[in-house]
Amino acid sequence: MEEEVYQMTFDMHEDGETFYNTYAKVNSFSIRNYNMHKHNAITFERSFGKYLVNNFVSVHNHPMIGPCGVPFLRSHRKVSSSDKALVNTMHKVGIKTSHIMDFASQQSGGYEYVKFTQKDLYNYFTAQRNIEVSDGDAEGVLAYLCAKAKNVPLFYYKYDMDE
Repeated sequence: MEEEVYQMTFDMHEDGETFYNTYAKVNSFSIRNYNMHKHNAITFERSFGKYLVNNFVSVHNHPMIGPCGVPFLRSHRKVSSSDKALVNTMHKVGIKTSHIMDFASQQSGGYEYVKFTQKDLYNYFTAQRNIEVSDGDAEGVLAYLCAKAKNVPLFYYKYDMDE
């Protein structure tokens, strides 16, 4: 098996990462992307124009988590785009995150079949909130005042960057 892995080629680096993550899932462990880059597991070979496996270790010095725990390992959890659309809609109408998670569990046939955890949902909603507020409150007010100054002749607004 290890010899076959060294013969594999990939068109993109992400394809190699996807292969290794799938291998990890089947063998009950999780990967860390920074380890793949740090240890040069996959490198670009200019002469072939492809990515090749440079480093692969099939033996582990610790017990694996087992199939029941695999869905909870970080590299195997993901809120898919279809899940994001559904949970966004539910969240916007006021459904609590814990209830959204319960619904996802019922739809999937149990918590062990949901491809994300409740913490993943909290993290996703926080990231979405940060994107929505990326301009920031102060910058939003400043933009509003500048627009007012341009459109309302009697509106006076002085903005000085040094103050």
